[in-house]
Amino acid sequence: MGGKINTIMRSILNTFWVIIFAIVYNACVAQVTHLAKDNALERWIAKADLIIEGRVLSTETFMGENPHEAFTSAQIKVTKIFKGTLNDSIVEFVFMGGYYKGGVVLSSQAVNLGPLDEGIFLLSENKSGNTIAKGMASYIEPHGEISCILYHAKLKLPGNHYAVGGGFVCDDLEKDLFQRIEAATGQKRKILGPNIFEINAAKKQQK
Repeated sequence: MGGKINTIMRSILNTFWVIIFAIVYNACVAQVTHLAKDNALERWIAKADLIIEGRVLSTETFMGENPHEAFTSAQIKVTKIFKGTLNDSIVEFVFMGGYYKGGVVLSSQAVNLGPLDEGIFLLSENKSGNTIAKGMASYIEPHGEISCILYHAKLKLPGNHYAVGGGFVCDDLEKDLFQRIEAATGQKRKILGPNIFEINAAKKQQK
């Protein structure tokens, strides 16, 4: 009797997880469809001065001119340029918030980046004076718009890798992201190096 009850309970539990997975997957698909219709990505692209693919090398929090404000400076190694021009392969991205002196959060942090984070960055020229980079092009978030669509190499729903940011969920980097950016800017990407997916694909070919 006990064995039969356990079997029923396992069956119910398995059904429950299948339903939860289906709900989450359908929600992701719905988000992609919605964003494709309202052209949110194209709006973000239009507001950005610079659009790059890159990898965060390091981050450092510093105090702004206002003693109650903290900012984080992220140095980003550029692997692709989709909009704008650069004279160097490393840029500074400054955003509000961060952890300073013992891990205390000094201000709210809409963007949360750490070393090795990778993705697409939609940026505006930094004219604020809040910067710690020396001799490096500095950028900030476009006002009121998304600035990061981060790659998640280990996040995998049926057959696809994803990039996520600001409600945007991408299941095909080339079609849903790269080609849409090129179509919106009229500028072909300039490739400076491989991203994590391209590195992993090259490793598989060598085996």
